[in-house]
Amino acid sequence: HGGKAGARAVVNASPEPFSNIAVSTAEDIASAGLLALAYTHPAVAGGIAAVLLALAVWLLLFARRVLRRLFGRRGAEPAALSPPPSA
Repeated sequence: HGGKAGARAVVNASPEPFSNIAVSTAEDIASAGLLALAYTHPAVAGGIAAVLLALAVWLLLFARRVLRRLFGRRGAEPAALSPPPSA
């Protein structure tokens, strides 16, 4: 749900309605398809759900890594740029 909500937040920020309609339709089709698959082949649906969960976790970790690079710790100067210690 977190992965879906994150993607939805990005799409909802778009000013044009076509991407919202396309994403909403794709979500409905995917949800109905996975539900039908869960009734007929529960093991396959469970495998797809596990893959989607792993993808969502990977994307969250990737986003965290990118954000840390962009907004890394401030105040820590590299050793080459710091003034020499006073003797």
